[in-house]
Amino acid sequence: MAEHGRRTQRAKAVAHVLDIGEHRDPAEIGDLFSVDAEYRYHPWDDPEVGRETIVTDWLAPAGNASG
Repeated sequence: MAEHGRRTQRAKAVAHVLDIGEHRDPAEIGDLFSVDAEYRYHPWDDPEVGRETIVTDWLAPAGNASG
């Protein structure tokens, strides 16, 4: 039962992040990251560094938020 609950929580968290990506609201996207966050679209990529940089990249026409 506990494992099912954890899977449900993870599924909700993933759905929440996907919803935020679809809404493309800068404040909602920013809330996902700390001020000094590092984000990589792929393990081999150089990181995007900092909340503002990550948000700008996600919202750019050529942004790679979906991977």
